Amino acid sequence: MHEATLCLALALQSGGIDQRGGDWNWNAIDAASRGGALAFHALGCSGEKPPDVECTVPDVDPRWRWTQLKFGHERSVRVTLLVAPREDGYALYADANRDRRLDPDEELMGDGNVRELSLMQLADDGGTETAMERRILLRFQPRTAQLSIAPADQIEGSVAIGERSIAARRIDADSNGVWTDPQDVLLLDLDADGAFDPLRERFAFAPILKLGDRRLELRSDAQGRWLHVQPVHGQGRLRLVARSLPSGTKVLRMTASLVARDGSAYQIEGVDRDLELPPGEYRVASVSFSLAPGAHAIDFLFANLHDEKRVSWHALADGESLEIDPIGTLSFEVHLEEDDCRPAQSLRVQPAMHTQEGLLIVTASLPGCTVSLRSQSGETLATSSSGFA
Repeated sequence: MHEATLCLALALQSGGIDQRGGDWNWNAIDAASRGGALAFHALGCSGEKPPDVECTVPDVDPRWRWTQLKFGHERSVRVTLLVAPREDGYALYADANRDRRLDPDEELMGDGNVRELSLMQLADDGGTETAMERRILLRFQPRTAQLSIAPADQIEGSVAIGERSIAARRIDADSNGVWTDPQDVLLLDLDADGAFDPLRERFAFAPILKLGDRRLELRSDAQGRWLHVQPVHGQGRLRLVARSLPSGTKVLRMTASLVARDGSAYQIEGVDRDLELPPGEYRVASVSFSLAPGAHAIDFLFANLHDEKRVSWHALADGESLEIDPIGTLSFEVHLEEDDCRPAQSLRVQPAMHTQEGLLIVTASLPGCTVSLRSQSGETLATSSSGFA
């Protein structure tokens, strides 16, 4: 059973010349901020259980609602949620340990219509994962059957802007475990009055921050462990394109994670929309998109899983524009566990699909596909199914 947890305070040390500020502390968002400055946003739910999730919760009703959260970096396993409306309220089950299994003891307990969920946010440091406990709030409205989400934690510290040390606060406003989305919030106590004005001192996180006639460059890792602020020395424009898709295919949504050489992370949303970035070299770490090749939309997620041989770096110069097609021409590969296979011997085959940027397919909302092993004469020797959770 998941109980309410105390806030985890994590002090993050930084170097002086690096100007990443002083200690950064994780603490709880106060109740006033939850109800006012921070709004819950709706999650899309379905009456169908994800096909790869095992559920041992008894008496599952077709009217119960399912959804999945992506929380953390691109390789993080999604968190399955199940909402069970009741006469006296509702029950909410969460696969917090991400084992793709929902059991009765995974019910989130609480009073009222808000529940608190503790999740491990995984920081991906070049192949080494660091787990940090984070909390989110979930709210179900029985009248509208709507499940919504909001952050429960925030980061507080200070940043150096010129000769000044300015108190700062960061909020993962979309509650996805990534702190560099355009929806995420940066608060700066510019007038040093000990408070954050909700209008004048509240900013959306962006690569380039405009403060009056000043333009500042924001650099941060995706997990919010450090923040680097410095004057802008030039800028360029980067945009995503999708020109290699079959004719007639509509791109309903596209979001890409960009990483710079120093580990800074940025999010870019939409096709053919410019994002202002400081000059430098960037690579695509992941891309998620929805396509409509026909009547039904299909969701995809591709990511680079530490395959340095496939990384493509793109140079963005001052005053220039750069286009990146994160999909491009797809490549399909088959990896064999052993080069030789003899009769009656098992053969392990691992199919893999990559984008032109070297991103491996991670998830796709498809029922799967069939892989057949055939002889040189075309005879089918064995078949197996392959899909993506």
